[in-house]
Amino acid sequence: MEKKPPTLVTTGFLRPHKNIQTLIGAMPAVQIEFPGAVLRVHCAEYPSDDSREELRRCREMVDALGLEAHVVFDTTFHEKKEQLTLLCDADLALLAYEQSEEGGSAAAADCLSVGLPLLISGARIFDDVREYACTVEGDAAVWAQEIKEVLRSVEKYDALRTRSIDYAEKHDWDSLVDRFISLEKAL
Repeated sequence: MEKKPPTLVTTGFLRPHKNIQTLIGAMPAVQIEFPGAVLRVHCAEYPSDDSREELRRCREMVDALGLEAHVVFDTTFHEKKEQLTLLCDADLALLAYEQSEEGGSAAAADCLSVGLPLLISGARIFDDVREYACTVEGDAAVWAQEIKEVLRSVEKYDALRTRSIDYAEKHDWDSLVDRFISLEKAL
């Protein structure tokens, strides 16, 4: 990793099952090894009471841990192109979701599509991208340990970045069109 403090990012709608508090809880341990590290929470506020309440709880946690300068909230809904541009400024993506009934993760696909190394939870929502990411199972301490391990290991970081780029290449629009045309011709 470069000498500048790393920028970590999480994205998606701000809902309790996105487990952002676990990522906030990991930051003090990450700060010890990587002073100045920042967690950018690019999570649009969902039009629901649980989303507003989760934002309040997350901000209270940030204040209680003294992380005001190290956890930045952006709860604006960004159009896809802008969201992807924002993701490009990060060094590592983190999606610590709990189990839910959601079918697939657009947030994971967005992170991978810009070549970001990605840490994901064991939630089923990530099953279709698991081979391109690193799965982390556990609490804030476990997440902190894995974040630090990826950031300190050039080999591990580069391997995750390579997997992410592989995903991006396999899932870009031109590749999908080419595969569809090949399948159609085969029929």
